[in-house]
Amino acid sequence: MMNTRKYVLFGLIAVLIIGVTSWLIFQNKNQYEPQTYNVNSYLDMALGGDIEKSVGFASDIVLGHYKSHVRNYYAGSGYWGDIYTFQVEETLLGHAQDEIQVLIPHYRKLSETIDGYLYEADVPLPNFLKPDMSKKYIIMLGYLKDKDIYTSVVVPNHIELDVNDIATLKFTPDTTTIEKNKRGDQVIFTLESADISQFDKITGLSKDQILHEIKKEIVKKQAAEQ
Repeated sequence: MMNTRKYVLFGLIAVLIIGVTSWLIFQNKNQYEPQTYNVNSYLDMALGGDIEKSVGFASDIVLGHYKSHVRNYYAGSGYWGDIYTFQVEETLLGHAQDEIQVLIPHYRKLSETIDGYLYEADVPLPNFLKPDMSKKYIIMLGYLKDKDIYTSVVVPNHIELDVNDIATLKFTPDTTTIEKNKRGDQVIFTLESADISQFDKITGLSKDQILHEIKKEIVKKQAAEQ
């Protein structure tokens, strides 16, 4: 009788082990593996990086400093930016004087629906920067007459000067944003653009060097337009 009970108990344990093992195998086989998707958007932009190209694209070039943030600005097609007041201290090209409003592109809102999930991301633009109100900038601009604002016509278009008047060409190198859903899936949104750092021939120059080169290129530009 005792042996019969042992056999029954061992049988029940065996069945339980087999059942648990089968369940674990089933769970492992059916365990969801998060997926990664790539969504690329391509930027059509005038690429600068040196003074010759930057002057060639610009209609206005100014030296001065930023004063305040005015408002956010929607430029259409998912593009958002920020408008700042800028105090012009020297006009190198064009007619911008005194205090002007400058639109700095910020990000592009991208969206994609994958497997029923809507992914949205604000992807930084390569010519975005948050200006330092205490520093001076040389900016390559174009004028939007109907809006009465100035904005970027070449990427990058801001040259920042430090306390020693040494220049840094300002741009955002990382134009990628990652969005995830509750299942762990992720979408990598990327604004495809050239590696601007490879074209940077301005960073490290002095203010005097830059102004000399800008004025030389302006003379060439104006002679070619006559």
